[in-house]
Amino acid sequence: MRLSCDRARQSEVRQANRKREKKRSHEFLPVADGMIFDHSPFDGVPDGVSEEFLNTLFLNVPLGEARAAIEFDLSNVNPHRIESAVLTIVSHGEGTLPDTLTIPVQVFGYDADDSIQNDDFNAGSLVTTFDALATPDNVPISLDVTSFFETHRQLNILS
Repeated sequence: MRLSCDRARQSEVRQANRKREKKRSHEFLPVADGMIFDHSPFDGVPDGVSEEFLNTLFLNVPLGEARAAIEFDLSNVNPHRIESAVLTIVSHGEGTLPDTLTIPVQVFGYDADDSIQNDDFNAGSLVTTFDALATPDNVPISLDVTSFFETHRQLNILS
C-alpha cells in the first residue's frame, strides 16, 4: 500500500514539474539595434545606418524615413517548444506634426545576422502593427509575435 502511495505522489510531482516547464518563459535582450535612414534622396533605398540613435525612433515625412531595427539571438531556441511569443515595447515619447491622428508602426520579422545593415531596411515579412500615438509613454505594450515563430517552425529556420 505504501509503495502505491509513493508512486502516486511521484506521478503528481512529475505532472507539476511538466506544467511548470511548459509555462517557463525566457527574456531575450537585443544583440544589435540601430536606425536605418532613407533620405537625400527619399527614394525607398536606405542610405545609412546609425547605432548611436535611440532604437525607438520612427520618422516618415516627405524628407525621409528612419526605421528602427532590433535583432535578437534566437539560435538556441527550439521553435517546436514555443507556445506563444510576445515582443514588449516601451514608448518613451514621440514628437508629432500638427493634426497627426495616428502613427502606425509595422513590426517585421526576418532572419537576422546580429548586425544592423542597410539590407535590414526592407527585410522580412509583416508580423503585426500598432499605433504609437495611442501608446502611453513609459507603459509596456505587448505584441503577439507567435505567428512569426509558427511560420519559421514550419520552415525549420529560426534566427
